[in-house]
Amino acid sequence: MIDESQDTSKHLIDALFTLQAEHSARLTLGLFGDMMQRIYSDGKERLGENLPADWARPVKKLNHRCPKRVVRLINKIREATDRQIQEPRSEAADGHVRMFILPTDTSDKSAAERGGRGADG
Repeated sequence: MIDESQDTSKHLIDALFTLQAEHSARLTLGLFGDMMQRIYSDGKERLGENLPADWARPVKKLNHRCPKRVVRLINKIREATDRQIQEPRSEAADGHVRMFILPTDTSDKSAAERGGRGADG
C-alpha cells in the first residue's frame, strides 16, 4: 500500500508496476492518493490512467475534512480534470472560501492576506 502515491517518485512507481505485473498472482499493489493534491514534480504523471483492466478503482465519495463551500469549490475545479465528485459530511459547516492573488515576490504573504479585503469586507 502506497499512501500519497501521487507524490511517490515515478521511477519507484514504474518499478512497482513492473514487479506487480510479473508477480500478479502473489503481489497486490494498492495506491492511495489524490492527483489534485500533487505537490512534488517527480511523481508519475496521470497515475490513475491506463491501469491494468483487472485493477479495482475504488472512489472516495465522502469528504470528511472540508466545509461544504470548500467541497463545492473542489468539485468545480475537478470538473475540468477527472470529474470526480465528493459530498461533504452532513454535519459539516458551510465554511468560507477566500482567494488571494499576490505577486510571486510578495515577501510576507500572510500579512498581505490579513490586510486584504474580500468581496464581503
